[in-house]
Amino acid sequence: MYHVETLIWIGTALTALEIAFDEYIPLYRFIADQPWHIFNPPLGAAAVSNNAPGHSFSLEMGFIPPLYFAVVKCRRPILRRRTPSLLREAPKQEGSWQRRLYSRIAERVIELEEDGLELTSVLRVDGQKLPADGKRIHDADFQQETTETGMKQDFVNFCTLPLGAAAGWTVKKEYVDL
Repeated sequence: MYHVETLIWIGTALTALEIAFDEYIPLYRFIADQPWHIFNPPLGAAAVSNNAPGHSFSLEMGFIPPLYFAVVKCRRPILRRRTPSLLREAPKQEGSWQRRLYSRIAERVIELEEDGLELTSVLRVDGQKLPADGKRIHDADFQQETTETGMKQDFVNFCTLPLGAAAGWTVKKEYVDL
């Protein structure tokens, strides 16, 4: 999955347009299909269980990073909606990647990008409506801040370029409850 994610990053590295990611639908499908085979194996094969010992935390990077990437960069609605459910089935944590946090951020990216989709959409060849480039989240940056009372608050900065790269970034800050 990581080599496929890298191919997409390399293919889109020289553009500021998020619509460049739309050309890689077959590769997103490949990413989304890989954990499906592990979480839902054929009859008689061993399954990965989120409740099994050893599968709640791993230092190894497994499924969470590429699945999260596929959700936030693939805008094809049918494929995109399948991937968050796979994120929720992944091990609880892989390195610093927490399943619950990144599945919630991914679902929020979908909500923000598809809000008003009928008014600001781009119709693709396969007939599915995709968010226009100005509606797309370029980055969802998770951070923590300490309040005056010493409490830690988690938040995500959702970064967009609604008026194009020349106009600069728009950042929407949302607090998250973990």
